[in-house]
Amino acid sequence: MAKCKPEVGEEYYIPEIIDGKPDMFITVWNDDDIDHKRYEAGVVFTDKYDAIIVATKMLDMVKEREQNV
Repeated sequence: MAKCKPEVGEEYYIPEIIDGKPDMFITVWNDDDIDHKRYEAGVVFTDKYDAIIVATKMLDMVKEREQNV
């Protein structure tokens, strides 16, 4: 999962959790503030499978935290 900044107009993927399952959200790089904030947070992926892998890891972390509460 190499860090890669999309070109203006290029689609990119963001990991997300929907109904308790890992998924991804597709959006377009506009080179605006929200794109750069997502990029700095490490959640911009040019490969949808990488976004889903990260969403899976996020979900696993939440489940682990819930077990430890």
